[in-house]
Amino acid sequence: MSDMFNYCENIQEIKFNKMNKVNVDNMGYMFNYCKKLEKITNLDTFNAENVTNMAGMFQHCEALKEIKISNFNTKNVTQLSCMFDDCYNLENIILPKKFSTDKMILMPWMFFGCEKLKSIDLSSLNMDNVFDINIMFGGCDSLNEIKVNTNNNIFISKYQQLKDKIKII
Repeated sequence: MSDMFNYCENIQEIKFNKMNKVNVDNMGYMFNYCKKLEKITNLDTFNAENVTNMAGMFQHCEALKEIKISNFNTKNVTQLSCMFDDCYNLENIILPKKFSTDKMILMPWMFFGCEKLKSIDLSSLNMDNVFDINIMFGGCDSLNEIKVNTNNNIFISKYQQLKDKIKII
Protein backbone atom coordinates (compact mmCIF):
# COMPACT_ATOMS: atom_id res chain seq x y z
CA MET A 1 0.00 0.00 0.00
CA SER A 2 3.05 2.24 0.16
CA ASP A 3 2.74 5.11 -2.33
CA MET A 4 -0.63 3.76 -3.47
CA PHE A 5 -2.16 7.18 -4.19
CA ASN A 6 1.14 9.11 -4.14
CA TYR A 7 0.84 12.32 -6.22
CA CYS A 8 -2.84 11.77 -7.10
CA GLU A 9 -3.11 15.53 -6.85
CA ASN A 10 -6.65 15.92 -8.22
CA ILE A 11 -8.44 13.08 -6.43
CA GLN A 12 -11.05 14.45 -4.00
CA GLU A 13 -12.53 11.39 -2.31
CA ILE A 14 -11.45 7.81 -1.65
CA LYS A 15 -13.82 5.12 -0.36
CA PHE A 16 -12.55 1.82 0.98
CA ASN A 17 -14.95 -1.10 1.31
CA LYS A 18 -14.31 -4.39 3.10
CA MET A 19 -10.60 -3.74 3.54
CA ASN A 20 -10.40 -5.50 6.91
CA LYS A 21 -9.19 -8.69 5.19
CA VAL A 22 -6.28 -6.95 3.49
CA ASN A 23 -3.05 -7.54 5.40
CA VAL A 24 -0.85 -4.46 4.95
CA ASP A 25 2.77 -4.02 6.05
CA ASN A 26 3.72 -0.59 4.68
CA MET A 27 1.43 2.45 4.48
CA GLY A 28 4.22 5.00 4.03
CA TYR A 29 3.37 7.90 1.71
CA MET A 30 0.08 6.23 0.83
CA PHE A 31 -1.75 9.54 0.22
CA ASN A 32 1.30 11.79 -0.18
CA TYR A 33 0.57 14.92 -2.26
CA CYS A 34 -3.15 14.19 -2.63
CA LYS A 35 -3.56 17.95 -2.39
CA LYS A 36 -7.29 18.07 -3.21
CA LEU A 37 -8.29 15.01 -1.18
CA GLU A 38 -11.16 16.07 1.10
CA LYS A 39 -12.52 12.76 2.36
CA ILE A 40 -11.33 9.22 3.03
CA THR A 41 -14.10 6.78 3.93
CA ASN A 42 -13.52 3.54 5.88
CA LEU A 43 -9.74 3.93 6.07
CA ASP A 44 -9.83 2.66 9.64
CA THR A 45 -11.11 -0.74 8.45
CA PHE A 46 -7.63 -1.75 7.25
CA ASN A 47 -5.89 -4.53 9.14
CA ALA A 48 -2.81 -2.55 10.11
CA GLU A 49 -1.40 -4.93 12.72
CA ASN A 50 1.67 -5.78 10.59
CA VAL A 51 2.38 -2.24 9.43
CA THR A 52 5.82 -0.95 10.40
CA ASN A 53 5.90 2.28 8.39
CA MET A 54 3.31 5.07 8.31
CA ALA A 55 5.78 7.85 7.50
CA GLY A 56 4.37 10.59 5.30
CA MET A 57 1.09 8.72 5.02
CA PHE A 58 -1.03 11.89 4.70
CA GLN A 59 1.79 14.32 3.91
CA HIS A 60 0.62 17.31 1.84
CA CYS A 61 -3.08 16.34 1.98
CA GLU A 62 -3.88 20.01 2.07
CA ALA A 63 -7.68 19.76 1.74
CA LEU A 64 -8.33 17.09 4.39
CA LYS A 65 -10.18 18.40 7.44
CA GLU A 66 -10.55 15.14 9.35
CA ILE A 67 -8.68 11.84 9.47
CA LYS A 68 -10.08 8.83 11.28
CA ILE A 69 -7.70 5.98 12.05
CA SER A 70 -9.36 5.02 15.33
CA ASN A 71 -9.31 1.26 14.65
CA PHE A 72 -5.69 1.00 13.54
CA ASN A 73 -3.59 -1.53 15.41
CA THR A 74 -0.20 0.17 15.62
CA LYS A 75 1.66 -2.43 17.69
CA ASN A 76 4.40 -2.94 15.06
CA VAL A 77 4.76 0.61 13.74
CA THR A 78 8.26 2.04 14.12
CA GLN A 79 7.94 5.21 12.06
CA LEU A 80 5.39 8.02 11.98
CA SER A 81 7.70 10.72 10.63
CA CYS A 82 5.85 13.44 8.70
CA MET A 83 2.61 11.45 8.92
CA PHE A 84 0.36 14.55 8.84
CA ASP A 85 3.02 17.00 7.60
CA ASP A 86 1.57 20.03 5.78
CA CYS A 87 -2.07 19.03 6.21
CA TYR A 88 -2.87 22.74 6.42
CA ASN A 89 -6.64 22.40 6.80
CA LEU A 90 -6.65 19.41 9.14
CA GLU A 91 -8.86 20.20 12.13
CA ASN A 92 -9.47 16.77 13.65
CA ILE A 93 -7.41 13.60 13.96
CA ILE A 94 -9.16 10.61 15.49
CA LEU A 95 -6.38 8.35 16.74
CA PRO A 96 -6.76 4.85 18.22
CA LYS A 97 -7.81 4.74 21.89
CA LYS A 98 -4.95 2.31 22.46
CA PHE A 99 -2.32 3.81 20.22
CA SER A 100 0.50 1.30 20.75
CA THR A 101 3.88 2.93 20.46
CA ASP A 102 6.04 0.25 22.06
CA LYS A 103 8.14 -0.22 18.90
CA MET A 104 7.95 3.36 17.68
CA ILE A 105 11.26 5.18 17.37
CA LEU A 106 10.68 7.99 14.86
CA MET A 107 8.01 10.69 15.09
CA PRO A 108 9.67 13.92 13.87
CA TRP A 109 7.58 16.43 11.93
CA MET A 110 4.51 14.29 12.61
CA PHE A 111 2.06 17.22 12.79
CA PHE A 112 4.26 19.87 11.18
CA GLY A 113 2.25 22.50 9.32
CA CYS A 114 -1.16 21.43 10.62
CA GLU A 115 -2.14 25.08 10.85
CA LYS A 116 -5.81 24.56 11.79
CA LEU A 117 -5.35 21.75 14.32
CA LYS A 118 -6.53 23.10 17.67
CA SER A 119 -6.28 20.05 19.91
CA ILE A 120 -4.62 16.63 19.81
CA ASP A 121 -5.06 13.76 22.25
CA LEU A 122 -1.80 11.85 22.64
CA SER A 123 -2.72 10.48 26.07
CA SER A 124 -2.70 6.87 24.85
CA LEU A 125 0.88 7.15 23.58
CA ASN A 126 3.86 5.92 25.52
CA MET A 127 6.88 7.63 24.02
CA ASP A 128 9.56 6.04 26.18
CA ASN A 129 11.19 4.25 23.23
CA VAL A 130 10.81 7.10 20.75
CA PHE A 131 14.18 8.38 19.64
CA ASP A 132 13.17 11.40 17.57
CA ILE A 133 10.21 13.74 18.20
CA ASN A 134 11.86 16.88 16.81
CA ILE A 135 9.73 19.64 15.32
CA MET A 136 6.64 17.53 15.92
CA PHE A 137 4.33 20.57 16.14
CA GLY A 138 6.18 23.17 14.04
CA GLY A 139 3.76 25.47 12.24
CA CYS A 140 0.75 24.29 14.27
CA ASP A 141 -0.32 27.88 14.80
CA SER A 142 -3.84 27.14 16.10
CA LEU A 143 -2.82 24.34 18.48
CA ASN A 144 -3.90 25.22 22.00
CA GLU A 145 -4.17 21.81 23.70
CA ILE A 146 -2.00 18.69 23.66
CA LYS A 147 -3.24 15.91 25.93
CA VAL A 148 -0.51 13.57 27.20
CA ASN A 149 -0.36 11.06 30.03
CA THR A 150 1.87 11.46 33.04
CA ASN A 151 4.24 8.73 31.80
CA ASN A 152 5.43 10.76 28.83
CA ASN A 153 8.35 12.43 30.61
CA ILE A 154 10.45 12.52 27.44
CA PHE A 155 7.73 14.38 25.55
CA ILE A 156 7.00 16.76 28.42
CA SER A 157 10.67 17.65 28.89
CA LYS A 158 11.31 18.01 25.13
CA TYR A 159 8.39 20.38 24.63
CA GLN A 160 8.81 22.72 27.60
CA GLN A 161 8.16 25.67 25.28
CA LEU A 162 4.61 24.31 24.83
CA LYS A 163 3.99 23.75 28.54
CA ASP A 164 1.04 26.16 28.57
CA LYS A 165 -0.65 23.99 25.90
CA ILE A 166 0.14 20.57 27.38
CA LYS A 167 -2.64 19.07 29.46
CA ILE A 168 -1.41 16.13 31.51
CA ILE A 169 -4.08 13.50 32.10
